[in-house]
Amino acid sequence: MADLTLSELAAQYRHGAQLLAGRIRELTLRRSKTQDRTEQILLDGRLAPLIEMRRQAQQTARVCERYYNKGGTPHG
Repeated sequence: MADLTLSELAAQYRHGAQLLAGRIRELTLRRSKTQDRTEQILLDGRLAPLIEMRRQAQQTARVCERYYNKGGTPHG
């Protein structure tokens, strides 16, 4: 596996977050269209970890993007 720069790694995390956002939209739409309470609960259970994964991917992308301050040294 090739070494990645932090900028490249951040881009990969951002892309992953976008894919997760798409799936979250799909499941949210599906949930809004069903009147079946059991299916709503099951979809809620599927959505919760995806939402957390998206949040973490976005946060990791920000950390990678901001790792170096303007002076070129790592943030503490």
